Amino acid sequence: MLSALRSVSPLVAAAAVLVAGTSFVASAAAAAARDDAFLILSRSVETSNVLENHNMTLLYSVFNVGGGEATDLVLVDKSFPPKRFTVLEGSFSKAWPSLAPGASVTTSVVVDARRAGTFYTHPATLSYKPVAGVETKTTSASDATISVEDVYTFNKRTDMHVTDWIAFAVASALTILGPYMVYVTSARKLNLSDPVVIKKKQ
Repeated sequence: MLSALRSVSPLVAAAAVLVAGTSFVASAAAAAARDDAFLILSRSVETSNVLENHNMTLLYSVFNVGGGEATDLVLVDKSFPPKRFTVLEGSFSKAWPSLAPGASVTTSVVVDARRAGTFYTHPATLSYKPVAGVETKTTSASDATISVEDVYTFNKRTDMHVTDWIAFAVASALTILGPYMVYVTSARKLNLSDPVVIKKKQ
């Protein structure tokens, strides 16, 4: 029974992804067909390594895949509290007067991650008005987890440990050369290097 479930689960997952993708394409196609705006919002972390007390860049992208113009666009993201993130550039609230069909806009926010640890965010929200004039809201793809790493752990994880290898090499050399130097010194004092001559009694 368990093996049967394991063999079915990838098919179920693939079917779910296919259905979701088909639903999204159908929604976009329907929006384009009735000349309505259909906006997609994405949020991504552009910084490869998010470190404590270092800058982190967030990129927001808005795409109009519908057939009509969108107006009164307002982007709001309340996922980054000031106690943990200090805004250095940009704003978590951004507005655009309009967005034409097939066009896109981007905005970025640079923050200082003040504390290490795992941080859970919520989707950003985008409100806009399609041609009909009724306010519509959409959100970024899903919740995201951001891991802020402290500098010590990052350096320990990525460092080549050159200093440690040098110290190891020196310690190894002393372990070998130390006894050898003691042996050489003792041999010189005892003249162990000279051949021993035994004289026969006559």
